[in-house]
Parts: sequence; structure tokens; C-alpha cells
Amino acid sequence: MFVGSFVLLNVYFAWDSRLLSAISPDLFSIVNAPIHWQIMALWNYFDLARFSSYAYIVADIENLALLIILVTSVAWLSRGRGFGAAVLRSTQVAALCLAIFGVELALLDCPEFSMHVTDFQESFNFLSWFSNADMLVASLAVLTASTLLLNRSRISIQWSRATVVGQEHHRIIADRRDLSRFLVLFLLGILFVVGGSAVAYYGGAWHYAYSTTSSVPGNDDAYILTYLVTSHSGCLDLLRMASALAGGSSCSFDSFNPDGFAFVGLGAVSMVGGLLAMKKRPTLVAEAVSRSWWLLALAVPLAGGAVGYFVARDRNTASGINLALLGVEMLLLVVLFQIGISLVGFNTTSACSLPVSPSFQP
Repeated sequence: MFVGSFVLLNVYFAWDSRLLSAISPDLFSIVNAPIHWQIMALWNYFDLARFSSYAYIVADIENLALLIILVTSVAWLSRGRGFGAAVLRSTQVAALCLAIFGVELALLDCPEFSMHVTDFQESFNFLSWFSNADMLVASLAVLTASTLLLNRSRISIQWSRATVVGQEHHRIIADRRDLSRFLVLFLLGILFVVGGSAVAYYGGAWHYAYSTTSSVPGNDDAYILTYLVTSHSGCLDLLRMASALAGGSSCSFDSFNPDGFAFVGLGAVSMVGGLLAMKKRPTLVAEAVSRSWWLLALAVPLAGGAVGYFVARDRNTASGINLALLGVEMLLLVVLFQIGISLVGFNTTSACSLPVSPSFQP
């Protein structure tokens, strides 16, 4: 079951990412014929047009089913190592398959790489901003984190120094402020507030208006062509393209992007947590954590923080928690950055033409 689901899932991914076509057009034709036939057969038999206008939603359902079978079979095969290890191993294999698919799309199908992962997102308007590029970043982060967690014992033995149990009574308890936690939570919270506000405003809906006069001789009526653009940068692109044409054009703000406010709220909570960390509390004076673990948490979001936590928790619990917080917030910062990057492109709806008086001034 494991081998079958793993092979079929990756064949589907290779077919969808055009890898088979790049290897051999004949091979792609051989694989494409039965896949396309059964997609259309299931689409018509179950009348899936009631739920979505995309026939290839059948392929999404089949891929999801294969992924569930793969995760379940890996967890069953790893059950002897304990529940936690089985979950991590199955997560690792699933993330590996998704990462491979993301790399294939990035190399062979760039337009698809920047689009939504499944047709479910488009049909049900669910996380429509989450693209294949986001999937690649997330799967690589999960793959790294699960791999490091599965090997945390080896990492801890190799990189951490053993804790001397007999020296616990020599440690000193003092009233201290947690400056490291303040820097992690407060500074990154500021970035979330600023970045989230920018996404909410510049990534919101904008109206582009272009005014022109009729080209019919003797008709002096003016017309306004309006487009709803999904980002400020998209509106600016339309302004640049219209600069060489006769007539006037303008951009006006319409509505905010709600995704940005989620990060603003997250940033506010993070800043409050940072301020609370500046309150003096009885703290056990412990051994300082190497700067390398902080750099790892910065460079490898989530996974680096998880490794730093397991390494430092015995020697310095507070620093271990701070490393874990840094890893989580760096991952969220990457997600915010990915959303910002995705807003560089833009989409437009159909234009509507509104006749106005000849005296119209844009």
C-alpha cells in the first residue's frame, strides 16, 4: 500500500507538472490518455459540475486520497517506534512528496507555480491566496522540521554539552528582565504590524479608470473603462501601459485585503508579549546559549527554532523557549513575505463601459 500510493502520487505530480512531457512527449501521451479518460468519466458519473466548474477537481480529490493513504500506511509501518515518531515519519514522507512536486512546478511550469494549489480553493474561495510557491516553502519547512525532530537525540548528543546534575544548587536566582524574548516578540511584532498594514492596503482591491472619447466621427461622447484590480502594483502597471495612449487614467482605493489584518493582530499580540517580558521576574541564572543556535533559528524558520529548543532546554529553559518562538515567528514572517510577493502580479475582471457627458474631466 505504501509503495503503490507513493508511486501513483508521484506519477500524478509528474503528469501535472509537465515532467513527463519534458522527459518524453510519447510517455506523457501514454500516461495522459487513461488519466484524462477516468477524470472525465468520474466527473460526468458523479455530476461534479454541481460543486465546481473545473473537471480537474477529480484529480485533486484523487491526489488527496493518495496522500491520506500514504500518510496512513507510513504511520502504520512506523507504529513500533511510538505514536510521536510514527506521526513525524508520515509527515516527513508527505512533505517530501509535496516538496518534490513544488520543485517540479518551479522548474517546468512557472505559470502554474504562482497559482493556487487545488481547484477547491477557487471553487469554494478557501485560502485562494495560498499558491504552489507557498506550498513549496511550507513543505520544505515541515520536511526540515520533521527530519530534525526525528533525529533530535543524535543532534542533542553531538552538539550539546551534557548537563552536570550535581551543579544545580550552585546556580543563582535573580530578578531579571527577559531581554531576548522582548527583542524577538516586540521587534518581529513591529514587522508584522507594518507588513500586515501594507498587505491590507496595497494588496486590497483598487479601481482603475480610463477615460477616452468616441472614435466615431461627429460623436463627442466620452467613455470610462473601469477595472477592478487586485493590488496597487497592478493598478500602477495599468497606468504605465495607458500612459502611451490618448485619454486619461487614474487609480482609486476600493477595499482592504483582510489577510493583512490577521498579521496586524498577530503583530499586536506579539508586541504585547514582548513588553510583558520586560517585567522583572525571579530567573535562574543559567549558561548562555551559543549564537549559532540563534542564527539557525533565523536562517531556518521553525525547524531551526525547534532544534535550538531541544538543545538548550536543559541548560537554559528560557533561551530554549525564546529560540522556539523565534523559529515560529520567522516562519510567519516568511508567509507574510510570500503573500507580499504574490501581490506583485495582478488580475482584472471584465471591463464595463459607462457613457458620460462630453464635459467629463478625469
